[in-house]
Amino acid sequence: MKPLKKIAAHKNPKLNLENRMSIYVGPLSYHVRRYKRLALLFCTCGFLLIPSIYIYGKAPIVGAAGAGISAIVPLCFINYLSATYVSRIFIYLPPQRRYEPSLRKSFNPYTLHSSGDPYLTVETFDWLGGIEETTLRLSELKEIQNKGLQWVTWIRRGENNKDRKKFYVEKKILKQDVFSKGLLEWIEKQSGLEQIQGSSIDKK
Repeated sequence: MKPLKKIAAHKNPKLNLENRMSIYVGPLSYHVRRYKRLALLFCTCGFLLIPSIYIYGKAPIVGAAGAGISAIVPLCFINYLSATYVSRIFIYLPPQRRYEPSLRKSFNPYTLHSSGDPYLTVETFDWLGGIEETTLRLSELKEIQNKGLQWVTWIRRGENNKDRKKFYVEKKILKQDVFSKGLLEWIEKQSGLEQIQGSSIDKK
């Protein structure tokens, strides 16, 4: 029998993998990942063909450079469109309550963390199609209103511009579950309160 693979422990015990629960899965995650890898393969093949085109095909340097550009454009285009696409969202449960089904029946951040600001892990894809995880607090997410669109845009607020990041999630999928719907409404509420407070401060 093969030995069981140990789950890597996090520096913060509360953020261990066994304490997190999946609350969202992007419906296009599989296709987005395949398109990214297909574009990368197309780009690699294009760059490998450039020396052959220039040497054996006797094409001018401009033609060889054009072949390289045409190979990299699809990769840049696909990654530009899907860089902020969220494949999965996890939320961390209290270690002593992670097996309680009642936590899933409604969204209450104070039952997830004593401060009312639980941790989330948002999963996206990098240029190579690999998984890229961003762990943050619930209070760091702010929603941008997209009227008439089925996508919701969340922005991670940070002190530095490097910490700021956009996430695209599908509203219809979030509303299918009571817990994830509560998360969506909580972020909407917090974002709305901040906008009202900001406008009142500006008037003063």
